[in-house]
Amino acid sequence: MARSRRRTSRLLDQVAGDVSKYGPVLGLLATTFELDPVFFETDFLPTTLGLGGWDDRTLHSLVARERRLAQMDAAALFVQGQRYRGRPNTLRVDVRPTAPGAGRRLHAKIVLLVQRDRVRLLVTSANLTEPGYRLNREVGLTLHASSERPQQAPLILDGLAPLPKLLGPHWNRAAAAALAAARERLEDWGHDAPRPQDAWVAWGGSSQPLWEQFLERWPKGEPVEAIQIVSPFWSEERGDGPVARLLGTLRDRNALGDKAQLTLHTEARAERAAGGEVVYHPVLPASYGETAFSELGVDAFAEPVCPRVSPEELDAREETLRERPLHAKVVLLHGPRTTLAYAGSANFTRSGWGLGKSPSAANIEAGVILRARGEDRQALRALVPPLSGHRVPLTGRARGELVEATPEPEPDPWPGFLTGLELAPTNHDPDALELVAHVTPSAVAGPWELLEPATGDPPVLLASTGERPPEGRSEPPRVPLSPDQLRLLMRARHVQVRWWASETTREFPVNVAHAARLQLPLSPSDPRLGEDLLLSYYQGRVSFEELFADPSDEATPSAVEGDPSAAAAALAPVVDTGQIQSYQVRAFVEALVGVREDIRAAAQSGPYIRLALLGPVSPVALAREVARAVGAGQRTPVAGAFELVELRVCLLQARGHRVPNDLAEAWRSGLDEADRRVAALLQELVEQHEEQIPASFRRYESKISRHHGACPALPAAAGSSRGSKEALP
Repeated sequence: MARSRRRTSRLLDQVAGDVSKYGPVLGLLATTFELDPVFFETDFLPTTLGLGGWDDRTLHSLVARERRLAQMDAAALFVQGQRYRGRPNTLRVDVRPTAPGAGRRLHAKIVLLVQRDRVRLLVTSANLTEPGYRLNREVGLTLHASSERPQQAPLILDGLAPLPKLLGPHWNRAAAAALAAARERLEDWGHDAPRPQDAWVAWGGSSQPLWEQFLERWPKGEPVEAIQIVSPFWSEERGDGPVARLLGTLRDRNALGDKAQLTLHTEARAERAAGGEVVYHPVLPASYGETAFSELGVDAFAEPVCPRVSPEELDAREETLRERPLHAKVVLLHGPRTTLAYAGSANFTRSGWGLGKSPSAANIEAGVILRARGEDRQALRALVPPLSGHRVPLTGRARGELVEATPEPEPDPWPGFLTGLELAPTNHDPDALELVAHVTPSAVAGPWELLEPATGDPPVLLASTGERPPEGRSEPPRVPLSPDQLRLLMRARHVQVRWWASETTREFPVNVAHAARLQLPLSPSDPRLGEDLLLSYYQGRVSFEELFADPSDEATPSAVEGDPSAAAAALAPVVDTGQIQSYQVRAFVEALVGVREDIRAAAQSGPYIRLALLGPVSPVALAREVARAVGAGQRTPVAGAFELVELRVCLLQARGHRVPNDLAEAWRSGLDEADRRVAALLQELVEQHEEQIPASFRRYESKISRHHGACPALPAAAGSSRGSKEALP
């Protein structure tokens, strides 16, 4: 059975990444109704990625987070469009505001976490906000599978299957990559595992309403003796509401016991009685106080969930917290032998459970249905939070004992026709980026514009008349960007949208296409790492994070080339040997062991491989700095060419490493691309300094390449006497 968590101070424990045991996090996929980008970036992500004592005030921590994200297959986040209030600062998380249309909402709250040796699916009532994960009373169920414990792998696979169809046009490459990483492992681990018989992941908003999925799991012939519903929000109940429809369906199926009891567990509102005692009243729509539920065949009561907090529910960050608002959603059916439970995101409302007149208007919800008998039933009863003890009979005369719920405000307008904006490589230059707008043509009903992220009267990036494209043409609009515009969008991470249905503009997040992720900086300062720093890293003298350290922090080397107060001072020897070529070459050779070790350690995921081979700290980055040093006269052409050949040797030797079968193609293609780039730099260097490269070097390079089964980067020498007599270093 999945484990339950009622105390949201512990929900973060369920997403913590034990990277030492299960390996790095390779994929993240989450859906939420509300998003707090600060909480997500500074609390949720570091916990998920296993970053330990992470501090968002230090550049060291920011670089560590960005490196972990860059090593992942994908991180995708879906949020209800009308509730969008900004995206995380990191562009390595793909953020998609979602508008299902027809009055529906994305209300599901799931977190899929893929590690090398474990897959977890958290299905909860908690939004990705600090109240959701730290302050509210929530419910969360965690399904997990690994090679050692594959039993729940089929359940997770079945639960994830409807997600692409539910999200429709908002589904994207990042989400597909995270889902594929999970499926690959789950199918491998669970191919012989039997599917759990008493657990199901249930989605609202699908072809079968949530209430039907729930009730069909109740055993035929067994009467329901008690019903408990936990929900902070409720629809009006005037004879045709969700409660009446649930009871009517049970009666029609001969499943409602003669003396069944119904208890509605609600949000609490405190009132101090005459003697000073605090009494908590249930919060419900007024119609519940006017409805005689006995006429529906049950004895009904309303009882608020106790908001008071016990000491064991607090952690160090919550010392002053004394009450928890209710946000959990649970439904329990009890019979003589069986208990059936739902726990998840769906409030007991028409749109939450698909109990309205039109099931197609139901929200996208997610929950877990569990069925238990015998002693296992107690675990399901524990899903109900602590209660206040003040029970109000719902006899039709209870209005004075209830606190009337406040109606939910109308949602803000949202450009639902727009399903995503991303910076993607142009068709003619993979290193140049343009803005691509993904649009659902059938949802366009008028003119719309994309505006630069500026106040006042911002410039227009893209203007559309709203005319639908001819049949068969579905290419998304592409916006060429100047260097200044690209820098602006990368820094602001959003544009403004103006469209026919709104008098005001709305911010819409900008993402970065998967093909362009290597162009994202690992540090906000975006420094160019010089050769000395790269060599120091490969020699083990500085950590990866220290390469990007703040120049003002004298405790760590600086990543800003030429800064005398940090990097140069920390790494400089007593005697300056930087201009002595033999010392330069020796330092390079000493770093080759680290280059080989870094390459070998990269075989953990496809993005991890590409980052280590092609990113800002990689053999390709070092090769560029070597070529730059030759061009600046800081290295002789022969010395530079020798170093480039040695980098090629590291890459060619790595082809013989054993890597997991699922990474074999990524390993081969990454090494091939890195080798092509280093070989191109070598060829360009030799062409620019042709007269200074002896024929002996060309023969040396040719033998080295062929020895490792690769094509030489240099053309054969025209003659043995051509070029300088300079000896090889």
